[in-house]
Amino acid sequence: SQAVSFLVETGATSVAMSALMAQKLRIDYRAGRPVNVQTANGVARGYAVVLQSVSVGTVKLSNVEAIVNDGAFPADILLGNSYLSRVEMNVDDGVLVLQAKF
Repeated sequence: SQAVSFLVETGATSVAMSALMAQKLRIDYRAGRPVNVQTANGVARGYAVVLQSVSVGTVKLSNVEAIVNDGAFPADILLGNSYLSRVEMNVDDGVLVLQAKF
């Protein structure tokens, strides 16, 4: 388990990260399924993987789908809908609050 920074990206289908970040997190992304990914910059090659767990604060989800893009982009991890669709999102005094759906 390692703490990382991320951007909430409601326009992203899945959690997404660069191969560089996956290597830092010791994710064996090359064992994933090779895929072509549509990005803002066009089509890129990536790998579909399943993350054992993703925690944001106290909200921990298991088996979260993610895409690891070849190379150094995106520079930040994108917290996409493979995580966000499984939590409640509310804005409280300008702060995004995520809560587990139970």
